[in-house]
Amino acid sequence: MQDYINQLIHDAKQARSAGDSQKARDAYTRAADLARTNGEAALQAHALRHVCELARETGDLTAALAAGQDAVSLYRGLPIAVPLDLANALRGTALALEQLKRTQAAAPLWHEARDIYQDLGVLEGVAECNERLAGMQ
Repeated sequence: MQDYINQLIHDAKQARSAGDSQKARDAYTRAADLARTNGEAALQAHALRHVCELARETGDLTAALAAGQDAVSLYRGLPIAVPLDLANALRGTALALEQLKRTQAAAPLWHEARDIYQDLGVLEGVAECNERLAGMQ
């Protein structure tokens, strides 16, 4: 089943690259659902992070927030999480919160993402987080 989930994720990436956001979102959603059913938390988190991005880009902010929050929760629960994945999930969730005019809820996520990006030396991520945080003051 893990191979099939990975294939769905691959198909979603290709659809996104081809500009078909709906097909990509559908494939990521299916991958997340199958990963959940099969106890593949890392794959589920990865797929949900992309669902968050795609939903946010198309204005489905409620779905974006739910997917982002689920992804963050899953990444936090993984025994071995990739910090960059967590930072990217925090970023997407913070963006959804901002778009929903919930900047106070977004601020701690921006702080946490910035700290992770800083630790990893991802300067663009640090700069974006600092810019977002400065805009909240």
